[in-house]
Amino acid sequence: MSSWNSYSKFRRNQILENYKEIIDSVLILAIKIPGFSGQKFNMDSLNVMQKFNKLNFRNKIIMNVDGGINNQTIRFVDSENVVSGSYVLGSETPKKNIKILQTSSQYEPI
Repeated sequence: MSSWNSYSKFRRNQILENYKEIIDSVLILAIKIPGFSGQKFNMDSLNVMQKFNKLNFRNKIIMNVDGGINNQTIRFVDSENVVSGSYVLGSETPKKNIKILQTSSQYEPI
């Protein structure tokens, strides 16, 4: 369950609406349980990202996505920033993996 999903729909929309003038960044967890490295990307988080991207004040808030980000999942993520632990730090070629993420795998066969 992501931190976004821990609030009811009404509650999270109300929070964003009430504090949109002071919120500059949000973090969407794309994993089920925070705190454990190496988890799989939760495809349900794409719905959260899509809803967030449709907000009328979206252009004022930076979206960060953390969890399960790798060369397979990066192409689905529509955000300004991603956090990728295992895919980068657990690799023998971390610089190459960073470049793959930065280019959304467009130059790397998937």
